[in-house]
Amino acid sequence: MNTLNQLNDGLEYIEQNLEYEVDDNEIARRAYCSVYRFKRMFSFLTRPKLVLHNSLQ
Repeated sequence: MNTLNQLNDGLEYIEQNLEYEVDDNEIARRAYCSVYRFKRMFSFLTRPKLVLHNSLQ
């Protein structure tokens, strides 16, 4: 299973439990990684991206 599929398993758990308190350990277990690694991947993929155009430079 690749990393993106693993992350998607964790995200699916979050989506299915939006109305409940989700457990970090359960998310990480479903994503096949540590809590630390899941949080790092999640923040990397969801942070806003800044795009600089040539006209702005």
